[in-house]
Amino acid sequence: MVTTPLAELQIRAGPALVRVDLAEGVYLVGRRPGASAGTTGVSVSHASVSRAHAYLKVAREEGRTVVQVRDAGSKNGTSVVGVGVVATEGWTVLEAEGKVIFGECEGVVVLREASCGLLETGGEQPLLDEAASAKATTSKPRTRAILVGTAIALTVLGLGASAAEFLL
Repeated sequence: MVTTPLAELQIRAGPALVRVDLAEGVYLVGRRPGASAGTTGVSVSHASVSRAHAYLKVAREEGRTVVQVRDAGSKNGTSVVGVGVVATEGWTVLEAEGKVIFGECEGVVVLREASCGLLETGGEQPLLDEAASAKATTSKPRTRAILVGTAIALTVLGLGASAAEFLL
């Protein structure tokens, strides 16, 4: 029986990008998840990810795809961006293009249905790229403070105010 993927899971694990098509079912995300009864294993090789880290459940409900997440008792936790830490009991619903953090690894679930108004990735460009990830995690006040500090250091070292002005 051929199952049609309803979504795609993308997880940034250091320099690697893990991409998995998700059909209806339950998935166990982990460093060494193994497939147990009723689950499909999704392997993420990163020290912050537990052997059995979290569960993802993909289902069709009322004509739309619903993706839910639950922590599997991991050491470093699972959280959903905009919602918070995920419990080990009960399920947390991911919104369209919902971002989920497994330990220190950021993931996103991309739905593949026209009814939700999302574009398919088509396997060409991942939604999680290094530049976007770095930009999202770097705060503007911190960046400005670093630039100001660098400008002051250049001026103190006598490399001229013009170099400092260039940075600001």
